Amino acid sequence: MKKTILATAVLGLASTSAYATDCSNIAMYSDGAAYATGDTVKNNDNAYQCTVGGWCGIGGPYAPGSGWAWQHAWADLGKCADVVINDMDNDGVADEIDNCPNTPNPDQADSDGDGIGDACDTVDIIDTDGDGIEDAVDNCPNTPNPDQMDSDGDGIGDACDTVDIIDTDGDGVADDVDNCPNTPNPDQADMDGDGIGDVCDTVDNTDTDGDGIADSVDNCPNTPNPDQTDSDSNGVGDACESTAGECPSYDYNTTYASGDIVANADGYFKCDVAGWCSAGNSAYEPGVGWAWESAWSASTLEACTSTGGGVDVPDVPFCAPDWVSSKIYGEDAIVGYKGIAWRAIKETYGIAPDNDTYGPQYEIVGYPDEAECPVGIPNNIDYGMPMPVDGNMYAGVVNPTGAIDMARIADIPSSQTGKIGGINPATDNGGDHGGLDGDNGARVSKVKPGDVANQHNVYDVTSGTEVVTYIGDWAIYGRQYDFTKLAAHNLDRIVYGFAGICYPDAKNEQDGGFPTTAPAAVMRTCNQSNLPDGAMAVADFEAAFLRALPGGPKGKVIGTESMYELEPKDVGGVFGVLYQLREQNPDLKLDLSVGGWTLSEGFPWMAHDDTRRKVFVDSIVHFLERFDFDGVDIDWEYPGSDGAVAGMARPDDAETYAKLIQDLRAGMDWLSAKTGKKYRLSSAIPAGQGRLEKIDWSVVHPYMDRLYAMTYDLTGAWERELSHHTPLYENPNAVGSSAGTSVDFTINYLKGLGIPANKLMVGIANYHRSRAMNVGDVTHYDNGIIGESTYGDMNWTGANLVLGIAGVGSWEAGVIEGYDLYANYIDNMLYPRNGYSLYTDKAANADYLVNESIGSFITIETPRTAALKTQYAKDNGLAGVFFWMAEQDNGYNLNAVNHVLGNPLVTDNADVKPQQQIPVCGENVTKAECEQLIAPLK
Repeated sequence: MKKTILATAVLGLASTSAYATDCSNIAMYSDGAAYATGDTVKNNDNAYQCTVGGWCGIGGPYAPGSGWAWQHAWADLGKCADVVINDMDNDGVADEIDNCPNTPNPDQADSDGDGIGDACDTVDIIDTDGDGIEDAVDNCPNTPNPDQMDSDGDGIGDACDTVDIIDTDGDGVADDVDNCPNTPNPDQADMDGDGIGDVCDTVDNTDTDGDGIADSVDNCPNTPNPDQTDSDSNGVGDACESTAGECPSYDYNTTYASGDIVANADGYFKCDVAGWCSAGNSAYEPGVGWAWESAWSASTLEACTSTGGGVDVPDVPFCAPDWVSSKIYGEDAIVGYKGIAWRAIKETYGIAPDNDTYGPQYEIVGYPDEAECPVGIPNNIDYGMPMPVDGNMYAGVVNPTGAIDMARIADIPSSQTGKIGGINPATDNGGDHGGLDGDNGARVSKVKPGDVANQHNVYDVTSGTEVVTYIGDWAIYGRQYDFTKLAAHNLDRIVYGFAGICYPDAKNEQDGGFPTTAPAAVMRTCNQSNLPDGAMAVADFEAAFLRALPGGPKGKVIGTESMYELEPKDVGGVFGVLYQLREQNPDLKLDLSVGGWTLSEGFPWMAHDDTRRKVFVDSIVHFLERFDFDGVDIDWEYPGSDGAVAGMARPDDAETYAKLIQDLRAGMDWLSAKTGKKYRLSSAIPAGQGRLEKIDWSVVHPYMDRLYAMTYDLTGAWERELSHHTPLYENPNAVGSSAGTSVDFTINYLKGLGIPANKLMVGIANYHRSRAMNVGDVTHYDNGIIGESTYGDMNWTGANLVLGIAGVGSWEAGVIEGYDLYANYIDNMLYPRNGYSLYTDKAANADYLVNESIGSFITIETPRTAALKTQYAKDNGLAGVFFWMAEQDNGYNLNAVNHVLGNPLVTDNADVKPQQQIPVCGENVTKAECEQLIAPLK
C-alpha cells in the first residue's frame, strides 16, 4: 500500500517545449549504401536510426519511411529538425532532471533531500516548524532554522542549542571542534591527519610530489599517488614499489605474448606486438631508447601481478559469465576472465579485462561462482514440494466509492461530426473483409492511440482492490503506441504479453486457416538463444529488448545475443520502458505472460512430458531472477479444450496443467528462498463452464496467487448471434457462445468450487466487437437482447463467416479499440455519432451500439460497465480487476475504475470527469431505470 504524503506541494502547469536542431551532420539515406545498427540518416524530411544492420540498405524494401516494411529495419526519430524535450507531467521540467517526472512540481521541492520530490514522495513528510526541513533530518525540529547551522558540530542546530558556543578565531567553527581554535581556518584542512589544522601545525607539511598527502604520512613521497594504494600492505605504495622480483624481468631471449608484462629499466612494460617483443629484437628492449614504444607500452607493478598470478583477489563471489570478445559490455557489467571476476568501469567492447593498452577497462572485484547466477536451463535442481499461497490480503481494504452524478440518457446524437481513420463509420458496416487484419486485407480505420487525446488522470492508488493490466509488445509497430505514456501510476501491476514455448513443430496456421507468424518468431528466439525444447522464449526479441522506442532507454543489445544472457540495465525495447516505469513508480509490479491465443499450442506438448516441463520451469525460474520480474502468468488457452489449433488438446491436459502449476510454485518458492523476494504465480482462465469444468481446481488453486477470469470475448464474428461479449450478468435470451455466461456466473461458479474470492480477478475489456447485419436483425433491445445477423451468404462457415460478418474495426476485422470508439462512434459524454444509437440491456446490464441505416452492431465496454464490474469486485471481496489491454484505452475506463475504488485524485487531466461518464445509459431505458442499474455504485 502506498502512503499518503503529509506535505502539500504547489503544483503548476507548463507546456512541453520543442527546439530546432542542426541536422547538417546527418547524411541523406542512400539506397546502395550499407548501414550498421545505430547509424542515423535523413530521408523524406525525417530522421531514422538503423535497428537491424543487415537490412538497412543495399537495396531491398526497407528504405526508411517508404512503404511499410521499413519499420522492420529502422526506427523513426521524427522530423529531422525537431528534438522534443520530454515533460510527461507538463510542469516545465524535463523528465531526465525532474525529481517527480509523473507529478507536476515546477518548484522541485524535496524537503527530505532524498532525490524524490515532495509531490510524489511516498515517505511521510512531517515538518513541525515549517522551515522546509523534514523533522527526521532537522537538527532543530521545533525551531525554524532552514540553514541548519551547527557551529559546534554536536548535532543540535544553533537555533535551539542551549550550550554556549565559543568561536575565538571567528571562522564559524566552534572552539571545541576547531582544529585551529585561535587561527581562522574554516576549511579545517589537515594534510597530515594529525588533528592539528595546517594553518597552525608546527610539523613540516612538505608535499614533494604534490599529490595532496604530506611527506610525513605519504607512502610514496616522491611519486604522486593520492589514493595511497598499497596492494601488498608493506607500507610502500604501489606507485613506487621497487620489488621487481614479483614481476618477471625482461629477458632478451624469451618469447613474449601480447599482454605479457615485464620489469626493465626501472619500470614495467606490457607487450603489445608479440612478434617484436622478443626473439633477439634488441632494438625494442622495453624502456631503452625510443623504438620500444612500437612494441611495448608502459605498465605498472599492479597490472603485472594481476595478470601474472600474484594479484590479491577479493574473497567475494560473483555471477561472472565468461568474457566474450564480440559482446558490448556496459558500465558495471561483471565478466569472468582467467578465473577472476572483473567489473567494467566503462562501456567497453573487444578489449580483454587485463588489457590496459587503451586505459583501464575493468577492475577486479572477486571470483566467478555459478551459484550466484540464475539457474541453468536445464538443470538437476530438485525445487522441492510446492507450498499453498494466500490471495490478496488487502482485498477487504476498500475506500468509499467516488461520487456519481444523476443518471443521464444518451438519446440524442452527438454534436461532434466527422471521422478519424481510413473508413467512414457513417456508411461502412465492415463486412466482407479481405483478411483478418489491416496488413492482410481487413478494411479497418488504422486509428493510432496517439491520434486521440490521452485522458488519463493521476490517482494515488490506496485501495486494497488491485488494478492490473495486460500489454502487448506488438503495439509499437503499426499502432506506434508510446509505452512511456502508459498510466503506470494508476496501476498495481503490468502483465507483459507474450512469451511462448520452444516447440519446433508448432503450426503457423490457426483458427479457420488464418496464418500467424507468432510460433515462428518464438522459435527464432529459441534458436538464437540455443534453448532446449520446452523452454520459455519471448515471441518478439526486437520489440522486447532491442528496438529504440521514443522516450525509452537506449539499449546496448546487438540483437544476436541469447535472451538469457541479457542484463536488465542493457536492454531497450518495451522491457527497457517497463523498467523505467517501475523506477518512476516503485510500487509497480511486472509480470510475464506465457501463451495467449496464438502461442498456447505448445502447452499440452510441453506439460505432459516430465523433461520438457522441468525445462520450462527452469527457464521461468531463470527469467524471474535474471530480469527481476515479479511474477509469471500462464495463459494456456485452454487445458483440455482446443484453442487456436484444432487437435492440440490432450486427454491428460487437466492432470498436466495441475502438475505444471505445482512445479512452477515449487520453483518460485525455491527462488524466493534464494533471493528473499516473493513471486506471483497467476493464470488467465476461461469464463465459460464448458472449459472450466475440464480442470480439477481443488488441486490447482492452492498454489496460485491469482486467477484472471477472461470475462470477455464471449461472442464475436465466429457466430451470427448478436449478444454481449463482456456482460456483467447473463443475457437470458442468448443461445450462442455467450449463453449462460457472464462476470457474475463465472465468479460464482469458481467460488462454488472453493476458490477464495481474494484470488479471483474480473476482466474488463478496453476493446469492442462488431458485426455487419441487416436492418431488423435486432428484434429485442431491453431485457436480454435478441438478434441474429443475416448479412451475406447464410451458408458461410469458418474463415468465410468470420471475414464475411466481422464489422468495423481499428486494426483487426470486427474489433474496435477503445480510443477508436471515442474517435468515431461516441463522444466523451457517451452521445452516439455517425448514425449510431446507444442501447442498454437491463438484464445483462451491458451496453451496445446499433446503426440500423447501414446494418452495424457493436457490443461495447463503457465507463459505466467498467465501473459496475469494479464495484462488483469490491462488494464481493475479489482480488481486483484487470484490463485487456492498456494500450487500447485512452483513459476513460481506467479513470472510472480508480474513481469507483475511491483512489484519491492527484491530477485531473481528463476532458470529462468519470462521475459524469459513469451514469450514462442507452436511449431504450428511462432515467429511473438507469438509476436502478447504477444503484450498486451509490
